[in-house]
Amino acid sequence: MISRIHQKLGTAGFIISIVALVAALTGGAYAASGGLSGKQKKEVEKIAKKYAGKPGAPGAAGPAGAKGDPGAAGANGTDGASGDKGEKGDPGAKGAQGDPGEIANVVELAPGNGEHCEAGGAKIFNSSGTAYACNGEGGTGGGNGTLQPGQSEIGYWNVLGQSGNVVEFAEPIGTVSVASITYPTPLSAAPTETILLSFSATQEEREKCPGSEVNPEAAGGVLCLYPSIPGATLKFAGPHTFGAVLFFTEDSNAIGTWAYTAPVAP
Repeated sequence: MISRIHQKLGTAGFIISIVALVAALTGGAYAASGGLSGKQKKEVEKIAKKYAGKPGAPGAAGPAGAKGDPGAAGANGTDGASGDKGEKGDPGAKGAQGDPGEIANVVELAPGNGEHCEAGGAKIFNSSGTAYACNGEGGTGGGNGTLQPGQSEIGYWNVLGQSGNVVEFAEPIGTVSVASITYPTPLSAAPTETILLSFSATQEEREKCPGSEVNPEAAGGVLCLYPSIPGATLKFAGPHTFGAVLFFTEDSNAIGTWAYTAPVAP
């Protein structure tokens, strides 16, 4: 009978009913004492333990919660220590030595040597062959090694002002800047005149020096100077058979070309 009551009321309801029954049976004593006696409490606990149900099975898992926000980025880590310096590599192999150049032998030849160069010269030879450099052959020189009548030669000159060769003479010459030129072929006689063809050159000077700085020319016996840029004033010149010394004002700074033509005898 008690089992049928338990099944009908359930565990919680059954316990409440038992407590109510005990209270009703002992109502007077409960009212007089203000609560259950010790014996009554023990009876209630004994009955409650006997008919208490076992824990129910776990409930079904609830749905997954929404995805949380991503966490803040972590701070950058500190740089690691530098690695140790590697060992020095071995030196490379020494390259093969090049073949030594062959030395040329030079023998001077006197005029009338009977071998080569009747006017004299030099014989140059080695295992690769033989060559001759004869006097009076090649270049603009004649048999005596000087510029022949009607032949011309040209070259460059330059003056550097205070940064070059400066010479002091007594008055009225004073301080001058010095330049020089050397003839490729010596002259049989020194030039009779030296002309610096400036922008203010006279008609006579232009007739004696009819060329330009890119195509220098000269009348017979005249040393003509053609400046490529203005900036030079020629005070005087000292021409010779092998070259010329040119004396400019001390502030002259220019570069140019020159020409000379050996005069033809009348």
